[in-house]
Amino acid sequence: MENFLKNKSVVVAGGSSGMGLALARKAAAAGASLHIVGRSEEKLAAAKAVRCS
Repeated sequence: MENFLKNKSVVVAGGSSGMGLALARKAAAAGASLHIVGRSEEKLAAAKAVRCS
């Protein structure tokens, strides 16, 4: 999976919590550029903070 996602863009719908957030974290760890979509601005900000740390 790591070689497949390195330097690729990944769009995750529902990425602010649950399975979507877990997928976003895995994709980021594999070197992908993330685009996360969700309904809650607060949860999206929290997801971004976790991703950037």
